[in-house]
Amino acid sequence: MRLFFEEPLVSTDNRPDVDIRERTDEPVRDIARLVGTAFADETFTRLALGKRAASQDNLTRLFELQLTDHLSRGGLIDLAYLEGELVGAALWERPDGDRGSLKSVLSQAVDYLRLVRWRALRSFVGQLKTDFARPNRKHWYMHLLAADPSTQGKGVGSSLLRRGLQRLKGGEPAYLESSNDGTTRLYEKFDFLTAGRIRLWPGYEIGRMWRPASASQR
Repeated sequence: MRLFFEEPLVSTDNRPDVDIRERTDEPVRDIARLVGTAFADETFTRLALGKRAASQDNLTRLFELQLTDHLSRGGLIDLAYLEGELVGAALWERPDGDRGSLKSVLSQAVDYLRLVRWRALRSFVGQLKTDFARPNRKHWYMHLLAADPSTQGKGVGSSLLRRGLQRLKGGEPAYLESSNDGTTRLYEKFDFLTAGRIRLWPGYEIGRMWRPASASQR
């Protein structure tokens, strides 16, 4: 179960010192800690989990569950490094990727309930809404884009996005969600178009963005 729709930091153009690698042996917990740090103060995190539940330790454990599930279904993780230090991550689902069975969803829901109690239901409802809003046709799906807050403006987000889009072959489309105007502007630079809105909860919406098969490679 993927319970978050993280808000990537606005980045500048690619910088030569940002090293992007596909995850091979980087410990999942280290990646989860990075993602938890990136989204500790985000609006979605506070609304989904509450201020008390969104502690660094809880977020690390929650994202560790999410990342483990993503990898078990054949998902890809790109990692960004600056001077050898892990500073960013992006999760991609292939067009023929496994979205998860009902059994796996319920199993992970139990784990979330142990950590954040009743607020897991709120997150689960939000996840169902985004799943139903995804296009029916096959597409690459960028589920998560995160960067260490200390690297803002150093091109981490742009570098991760650019590397992920290089995988698209034969004019394959891509899809993602955007949580604010800043991230929308970043995605528009890479030929993503706004395709509608998803109302997760009262007073909180996220954008649907689609990159058509005809989009030029960057």
